[in-house]
Amino acid sequence: MRLKHLRIYALPDGKEYVADVFDGGGYGLVPYSIWNFQRLTTYRVNRDGQLINDRGPARWRVEHLRDTGREAQYPSPGPLA
Repeated sequence: MRLKHLRIYALPDGKEYVADVFDGGGYGLVPYSIWNFQRLTTYRVNRDGQLINDRGPARWRVEHLRDTGREAQYPSPGPLA
């Protein structure tokens, strides 16, 4: 499966993530619940499709992601102070 930038995917546990492109290529998965506030990547996706978190390889692979058919938007910048 090829991920699409800003597409929202769900893992079998029901948690939703936004696919975000890293500088230099590759994808990270950011929890949709915090997308509008922070860009903290929970998982990186390696070349083999393995999801990697801060502890190492996770039990999930890219094949486990379900495309929700929805896309995230970058939040509008707030007013300048």
